[in-house]
Amino acid sequence: LGTLLWGDGTERTARHSLSQTLGRLRSVLGQEALLLWRDAVAWRRELPCDALLLDDPSADASTVCQLYTGHFVAGLLLGRGADDFEAWADAKRAHYRLRAIQLLERCAGEAERRGEPERALGLSLRAVEIEPLFQAGHRRVMRAWDALGERAFALRHYGALERPLRTELGTLPDPCTRALAAQLSEREG
Repeated sequence: LGTLLWGDGTERTARHSLSQTLGRLRSVLGQEALLLWRDAVAWRRELPCDALLLDDPSADASTVCQLYTGHFVAGLLLGRGADDFEAWADAKRAHYRLRAIQLLERCAGEAERRGEPERALGLSLRAVEIEPLFQAGHRRVMRAWDALGERAFALRHYGALERPLRTELGTLPDPCTRALAAQLSEREG
């Protein structure tokens, strides 16, 4: 763990840095918060953790969404020598971002099928906030606005997706998203 976090120095320096950091954590969190062994560290307290909940198939989307406030260890800057940690963290970020979107999409789909457009809208807006190019989520937002009698909001939402795709990426929303926008636009006019 020390060389993963402080890989630009010697193993001895990395172990020392890890020992100092763990000591500070225990002084802030309490001695019983961490279990330490020669080759392992474990968290001992109950702590709501979005990462653990995202891998729990029975997790409630509302709970996870309240805890998932940003990407995995976003903003953690370890400096030189932590390349292995950064590669590991990047893979974890992608995994947890995908899991959050999958959970939100599953719950939003259930809400849509139950005729709960407000809930479907909230969950889908959160999904596209996490992943702005998630077009299935954008379509669900548009359908939810339409179900709430706010077709103009649905079309504005489409425009807010379409403009940056066209101007920044030189592409258009996928055919299903464009077809939904056309269908809503025809009904509007």
